Amino acid sequence: MRCGRLELDESHDIAKYAKQLEELGDEPSTIILKQVIEDEREHYRTLNNLVRQQAAIPQSSPQEARKALEELLVIRQKGQAHAAGWIGDAIYGVNDGLGAIFGIVSGVSGATLGNSRFVVIAGIVGMIASALSMGSGAYLARQE
Repeated sequence: MRCGRLELDESHDIAKYAKQLEELGDEPSTIILKQVIEDEREHYRTLNNLVRQQAAIPQSSPQEARKALEELLVIRQKGQAHAAGWIGDAIYGVNDGLGAIFGIVSGVSGATLGNSRFVVIAGIVGMIASALSMGSGAYLARQE
């Protein structure tokens, strides 16, 4: 049982961190190790719950398994802050687009010794290409 093995590993990790906590005497290390131990205990509890729940889950069809996974993900994400999806995509797209266009424009500027006509054309063409690339990538990523 894979979860049981992970659960055992977590308990070993807790013991290792507890031993380090005894060996270290400085306050900053103690604070960090106490937080790490608490995180490991949370992992242990989560794995323990998964092991107990695993016995209760009968074999099911892929559709039922997918539905169960989606329900688990909803439960796991409950209470966590979520940014609106399009805002994150927009920020990522602008950031990526600015970097790509800057590279194109600076390269053309250096190659043409600053000829503004070629720099503007390269910037506009790069902007269109980047918009099409990012837009099609975002569209394809959203398709199921």
